[in-house]
Amino acid sequence: MKEQKLTIVPHKKSGSFILQSLDEVQQVLDDQLNLMMMLKASPFMKTVQKQATALETKIILIQDTLENWIKCQRSWMYLEPIFGS
Repeated sequence: MKEQKLTIVPHKKSGSFILQSLDEVQQVLDDQLNLMMMLKASPFMKTVQKQATALETKIILIQDTLENWIKCQRSWMYLEPIFGS
């Protein structure tokens, strides 16, 4: 699997940094989650069911965290000029 990197760039001259280019990372997470769901449906997964469920939970947690981070960042970027003036 190809390594995906988050791009963190400076935001204007505020001294803050923002996340950019999350599309590839989100696509990889979606692909891995779909793959995990397909594998869990296999009868051969019974022996590693707990590990598969734990991995699925971690992927979902990462997705939720990134989604909330982006929502917070978007709100901050919208309000930043108001508080900066």
